[in-house]
Amino acid sequence: MAYGVQAVVFDRRHAAFLVDMDGVLFHGSRSLPGAAAFLDALSGLAHCFVTNNPIRTPEQIAEHFEAIGLPGPPIDRIVTSADATAQWLSSQNAGFRYLAIGGGGLAVALADLGIADDERADFVVVGEGPGIDFEVLTKAINLVFCGARLVCTNPDHSVDATVDGKHRVLPGGGALGCLV
Repeated sequence: MAYGVQAVVFDRRHAAFLVDMDGVLFHGSRSLPGAAAFLDALSGLAHCFVTNNPIRTPEQIAEHFEAIGLPGPPIDRIVTSADATAQWLSSQNAGFRYLAIGGGGLAVALADLGIADDERADFVVVGEGPGIDFEVLTKAINLVFCGARLVCTNPDHSVDATVDGKHRVLPGGGALGCLV
């Protein structure tokens, strides 16, 4: 259940703030109570927006903020689990080869630092969202059997979503990783 920001008390002794977004500032296509006031209070302080959701790119997240009436944060202050995963994979193996399973934000983040290769991947990277089907799961399983390392962008078993105006529980990255 999403609650939003109820009260904001900043202590200047804190060097920086990491701010989760979904379920804190917004839920789906609506901002949550207190979100705008929280963002206003946060301005001028060191902060970064983080999410374990690998589906959207930072650009899409900033656009989403604006679409729901919140000020869009600078792109360089948004870090997704897809971005963090791509950075980590690059630190493990520069120019890594991968098979991405999940939404578009994951593919974009990985393409910035690696090479898509569904036949000789070093890593099978599981996110969540559209683009998951029996064929891609079969490729993933066979790549893992041949030595590719399995990496999940987040451990969530499920995620709340609104699909066609109805609340749905969808499989998260952790649940999808179990299939591979």
